[in-house]
Amino acid sequence: MSTLPLDIQVIIIELVYRSSQHLAVDYPTLLASALVCRAWRDIAQRLLFRRIPFPDGNYQWKPVSTIELLLRTLRTSPHLAVHVRAIHLTLWCRRSIAEDTANIDLLELCPHVTGIFFAESLFVKAWDPHMEARLRAIPLRPLSLKVWDERWLVSRILEMWPSPRALEVLLRDIFNSDHVGLVPVPSSIEALSLPAADAPKMLLPVNGLPALRHLDLLRPVWAIAGSLRTLAPFTRLKTLSIQEPFPPQEILDELGQVESIVCDELPVEVVVLPRTLRHTGCHLFNNCMETSFLELALRTADGLQLSTCTFVELLKTMEAGCRDRGVDLALYESWDSFPSAHHVDWI
Repeated sequence: MSTLPLDIQVIIIELVYRSSQHLAVDYPTLLASALVCRAWRDIAQRLLFRRIPFPDGNYQWKPVSTIELLLRTLRTSPHLAVHVRAIHLTLWCRRSIAEDTANIDLLELCPHVTGIFFAESLFVKAWDPHMEARLRAIPLRPLSLKVWDERWLVSRILEMWPSPRALEVLLRDIFNSDHVGLVPVPSSIEALSLPAADAPKMLLPVNGLPALRHLDLLRPVWAIAGSLRTLAPFTRLKTLSIQEPFPPQEILDELGQVESIVCDELPVEVVVLPRTLRHTGCHLFNNCMETSFLELALRTADGLQLSTCTFVELLKTMEAGCRDRGVDLALYESWDSFPSAHHVDWI
């Protein structure tokens, strides 16, 4: 490896992160890379600390000992905390005061965090004013917030950090669901991801969502899309990701500026795709050999540049059509492996 230019070595090390960043980052390989030589150490450490996930990658509670070990490392080597861009937290879980305090300590040590994921805290029934005061005192301006929790707690978090650019919400109204208000959506939002059923629970700013350009919807009911049209100005969207079912023609006709459509279900009826499309993604959950969606896109969108899919068998059947039209073709491991505006820690 010593004969390779350093910039090539950097690309190789970064590829370790890129190839695993959509699931659990390949920390063992990055750790081994950090021990190879001094030139590799800084490169690998920057990627090792870029994302602070749950230890097992399955959104389980962090053991206090694990957090304390991480805190000790960052306190003794503050230059490592500078690298942190995304943190997954479990706050107010009431399993132990030490765990809650350690999570906030972690945020206080990382000045450049741009993405925060709050995991659901099922045991919370009351807001802790002391912890809220500590959170408000941290000079963070996160660009991306991912909050899976009760509606009232999502609202309080958005009150603390009112200007994110990307917001992913999964509302879980477990306690007093009939007595909570609407979740205020910041007008700064450029990318929004949520189950369509949660759209009526969102409170829009007076001026709507003027910056919204990227929308990710789960199970929209297109037949009663009134709340979705209020929430999302389809005419201004640049990217639309839909997890079942595919939008009908009347919705497609509103997408006057859309450049990317990603779906996990194919259209059940003949539709005309927007001519503005530059990318189509067939990110299916089963190994479907159906190529009609790509063929439709090739006929409809004059400026199509990229087509993506999630199964190698489907990719092989699409190769000839893409090659003939000069369209790039890419394979992704899963729906989640395709980059979006929410992935602030990706490279």
